Amino acid sequence: MNTQEFIKISLKNLKTVSAIIPTLNWVADSIVQKINPGSRCVIEFGPGNGVITRKLLQAMTPEGKILAIEILDEFVREMSKIHDPRLIVIHEDVLKVSPRLRELIANYGADGDAGLADVVISGIPFSFIEKKERFLLIERIRETLKEDGKLIVYQSSPLIFPILKRYFRKVDLSFEPLNIPPYFIMTARK
Repeated sequence: MNTQEFIKISLKNLKTVSAIIPTLNWVADSIVQKINPGSRCVIEFGPGNGVITRKLLQAMTPEGKILAIEILDEFVREMSKIHDPRLIVIHEDVLKVSPRLRELIANYGADGDAGLADVVISGIPFSFIEKKERFLLIERIRETLKEDGKLIVYQSSPLIFPILKRYFRKVDLSFEPLNIPPYFIMTARK
């Protein structure tokens, strides 16, 4: 998918896509570097056209799995072009699938540790999710993570930062000003 196609999809779906252009490669590298080496189960909310997903696949072990949850048809079609058995694309709304995350992990054989994830990466725009739903989603993510698991959120606003601090023992905040839009990257450790 070229940048022009991404922009058209983005402008048509402003409340679903949090970016105007795809995440820049070096920003995707920065996000992937925050993942623990040897992570076997990664859940990605809103993978879009798969820039971060492709970087994740390069960094993961051969036995690792990525469950990529995407709502937009155009991005699901784009993700289906990534031919890697470690990638499972789930065409569904994150809010609707979040109560079943552990079940999905177990069903897809993504982890042998009672359906828990090493990492959840999220690019979905939390600012367009109702406040009550934000808290519930973060709580469900926390319950899905292993004891040393991480939630990595990249957003154009740090709105979710105080909520992360409430649910996680340690939360780091960094800023990537050269992305379009600039990203706040929050790394929350369970």
